[in-house]
Amino acid sequence: MFLLVSNWIGIVPHFEEPTKDLNTPLSLGVLGFVLAHYVGIKTKGFKGYIKEYFEPVFFMMPLNLIGEVAKIVSISFRLFGNIMGGAIIILVVSYLTYNLILPPFLNAFFGLFVGAVQAFVFTMLTIVYISVQVK
Repeated sequence: MFLLVSNWIGIVPHFEEPTKDLNTPLSLGVLGFVLAHYVGIKTKGFKGYIKEYFEPVFFMMPLNLIGEVAKIVSISFRLFGNIMGGAIIILVVSYLTYNLILPPFLNAFFGLFVGAVQAFVFTMLTIVYISVQVK
């Protein structure tokens, strides 16, 4: 709900989406990362959790660690880029059409529809990352 409301705040005039700043999506990505690994340790035990980083062979551990950190970067930059991209498109079209009919429609489209889709995608990816740790 926080993410959905954060994406929809940009529809209100003179307000900006908190997700347009990289700190918000990055902190949400780190929160999901910490939660996923906490659940993984709680479910499998510390030894079973650490053992997964050395699969399929022991020298794959650095690549497995990089893959885990890449998850944070991936979902954070995906959310940030899509929300920022929508704001830039609205701004460019507003200057090109002199604020007639199209910019309010685009603002509503990017604010409501794309904001909801991005909140859904971010949430689903976080759930998938948690479920992978539980498996």
